[in-house]
Amino acid sequence: MFSGAYQAKKRRREEQERQQNQEIIRKNIAKIIDNCINAVNAGCSMKVEGVLNEVRGCLEQLDLISIDSGDPIASGIIDISEGVDSVADKLLVETKQVLEEIELSEPEFSEKTITMLDEFINTYELLGPNFDPALVNPITFPRDENNLGEHRVLLTTFDLLEGLRKIVEGKGSQARKELMRSIHSGDRPDLQVLLMLDLDKWELVFTEISRLDPRADKQSNDWKKLNRLCKDGFDARFNKLIKKKVVNADEAKCLINELLQIPFIGIQVISNHMLVFGIDFYNNSFYRSFRICEYTIPLRVSDRQVVENFLKSSLKVKCYLEKIVNNFVQIKDRIDRLPNMVGNERSGSSMSISTIF
Repeated sequence: MFSGAYQAKKRRREEQERQQNQEIIRKNIAKIIDNCINAVNAGCSMKVEGVLNEVRGCLEQLDLISIDSGDPIASGIIDISEGVDSVADKLLVETKQVLEEIELSEPEFSEKTITMLDEFINTYELLGPNFDPALVNPITFPRDENNLGEHRVLLTTFDLLEGLRKIVEGKGSQARKELMRSIHSGDRPDLQVLLMLDLDKWELVFTEISRLDPRADKQSNDWKKLNRLCKDGFDARFNKLIKKKVVNADEAKCLINELLQIPFIGIQVISNHMLVFGIDFYNNSFYRSFRICEYTIPLRVSDRQVVENFLKSSLKVKCYLEKIVNNFVQIKDRIDRLPNMVGNERSGSSMSISTIF
């Protein structure tokens, strides 16, 4: 009897949660549709208008019951990167290409870098004709330098993030700008990169890192988790910056538009595959999860081209992140100079992206 009552109560609770999730999903999708309509009515390029109209049409035909509460679209994100839900698959190829557009600079190796690369490769060539790269121990993070607990993190991943610290150090005093790393567990990311600006900590990058032999569902679960975390980080950064600021002036609106184009960065490492992506607010209409770069981390040295491709991909990401950090610092400084709200307006100072657009 007690078991039956417990099961009935559990089913009622699960049904309530399901209905609540469905309502949240419905509101998020309805908001995207309204934003797309408003953006088109306000005027935009024909290319962007075509994207917004197709996204709107796709969402209007979406079966809400088929959406899992963990899917990116449930949080209002159009996932162009991995497509773990079915929304992006319904878009035209041309529309996806527009949403995937991103500028990445092609790095060129200096003579010093080429020499260092040659020396590195030569160390393996000297091992003799019977050398088998498959028998070489993988490139791993030195155990005696960092205690990473249960995480087996690749040295090259940390090297990439360490590059962020060097980027910012050259832009001001160490007291004003400094990057920090920290390891988390549970609902927090495995690793995050923080930017210190005038004693304020700003989150820049969230990272999920797997073992070399992850379980089958880890890639999908980590991807959904990272998208939610990055979207929340994007919102938190926005709300913190405009808190108590007068935002109805033209200058403020222009700055907010610029801020919404500064993506929050996520990095997913599954086995030795690395995906770097961003989340921004596309044309003030919806959160867009887009791919920046993806590549394979060489665990063993097989030939020069493998190492060279990895270094070039890492430099592409480093240059992109450098531009993002610089733009963010400049926009933040300009927003800081906006006038603060005074008097009774302070009571309504809590704002979000949806309340402004």
